[in-house]
Amino acid sequence: MFELEIELWDSLTKLEPRRRAGALALRLKGKPQRIALKAMKTHRQAMLQPDGLKLLMATIKSGYVAENMTEQFQIALNLWKMLRGGGKTIPDHIMDWESLKDEATANEFTASPKLEGAMLLHSANLTDDHKLLVMTALQGQTVDDVKAALLKVFPRKASRKHLLTTGPDAEGKGKGKQQKGKGKGKGSHAYEAYGQEDYDASAPPVPEEGEVWETKAQQQQQEEEHPYEEWEDEEGVCWFVNKKGNWKKKGKGKGKG
Repeated sequence: MFELEIELWDSLTKLEPRRRAGALALRLKGKPQRIALKAMKTHRQAMLQPDGLKLLMATIKSGYVAENMTEQFQIALNLWKMLRGGGKTIPDHIMDWESLKDEATANEFTASPKLEGAMLLHSANLTDDHKLLVMTALQGQTVDDVKAALLKVFPRKASRKHLLTTGPDAEGKGKGKQQKGKGKGKGSHAYEAYGQEDYDASAPPVPEEGEVWETKAQQQQQEEEHPYEEWEDEEGVCWFVNKKGNWKKKGKGKGKG
């Protein structure tokens, strides 16, 4: 029951003024009723006075605001404490975070787009090097800008080649090379153009001799996703990564493609 409706009810009811606060407490529902019944118990004598209804309305209003602020703080804290972990990908984490934010919005939580962006970036739980890559790719400060930057650095179907060329000046370099044939073995590196459904994100691209990692963060990520240090392409050429992070040809071997 809203404040205006309560005032209207007060002007029309034939109940004695001292009984109106109690009658209102019984008519309310949810959080307002909980606050009203607590006030009736704590301040019983004052509520039974002719002006008890006005006192009860003021108590409900102040109590509702206080409880609402507490709930909003807890919702914001839950969003802030939601950290990516357990090997979850950035795209999957963004989906989970947005789902939790939608629940918070349904519970009347509001935040500026910039604050939401900061919360999303924090929740991604990135290393310092990865966070620097995302910050460099940012085109703005809103939550949509942060989401776009995260997906640019950590796309859903990322190949090693894409991550090697992902950076502030690497627009369009992350497209996979079209290769002929698809193998099943360790040396298989055939994959379709980046973004297609049959793209093989688990296979490394064909490197160019002397190719280097752009940053240590990218090198670390690639090595975590593809732990092997060498592989053989379908033509029987063995490749390996030296201590400097450069791709080198090792020599001819038995084809696995």
